[in-house]
Amino acid sequence: GTSPMLPPERQGGLRFQSIQVVKARHNRLTDFSAVLPCLKELDLGYNEISKVPTVVGMPKLEVLVLAHNSIKSGFKPLSSLSQLHRFDISSNEIDALPLNLEQELLCLKKLPLQTLRLQDNPFILDFPEYEGLVLCRFPGLKKFDRIQDMSKARETWTAAMFADVSRFHEAAASRRENREKQNTSNLTKKDSREEKPNFFADFVTPIEEALMDPRNITMALQQLKESAAVLLDLDGFTEKEFFRNKKRQAEEEDVQSKI
Repeated sequence: GTSPMLPPERQGGLRFQSIQVVKARHNRLTDFSAVLPCLKELDLGYNEISKVPTVVGMPKLEVLVLAHNSIKSGFKPLSSLSQLHRFDISSNEIDALPLNLEQELLCLKKLPLQTLRLQDNPFILDFPEYEGLVLCRFPGLKKFDRIQDMSKARETWTAAMFADVSRFHEAAASRRENREKQNTSNLTKKDSREEKPNFFADFVTPIEEALMDPRNITMALQQLKESAAVLLDLDGFTEKEFFRNKKRQAEEEDVQSKI
């Protein structure tokens, strides 16, 4: 016999149920949630996602790309993906210190990962040794970030070096503190430069007012004198030093003219 015609909404449901690949890059997505039991590859790169999506409805997922988003942490939702072998969360906003990063990575420990990408996240500024931690915790990885020779990298970073991550944590915390102090200092200097008075306007305005009305000339001269005094003080000169230098320069020019 013939199968009964299904309503449109159920036809769509069956069609989505069989999807194996979803590529939704550059769509300004802030979140993603779906029940896709046959999905094997999900690419959500270059969006505005701030947390790892809920993937409980994707038990067959093998490839997950979340690169170039705004994710800071939270790998736990991925712990149930028993078939995930490629995970890319590069170029996000993960800024965890070593011990916190290790806890995040533990959520992925039981997955059959072969390819992992963490590069270009802020935490690397404070913890450049992160490659060693990952290689020691994931001996089955075949591709990791920009490492060309995995065997050589594993020889460089031994498990004994990362038996105690706390020492790396302390070093990273110190680096971060120093970096933040430097950033604050740079911002203070920038603000100071931006707040410096506009002396060009302080000189031009009184002149313009004097030209428009000669009766303002006395007041204009006083304003010019005050502006000049402030400028000289900011530049590290006193008014006397300024005129002394000008006099010395004039005398030198006079001597040169007589030679």
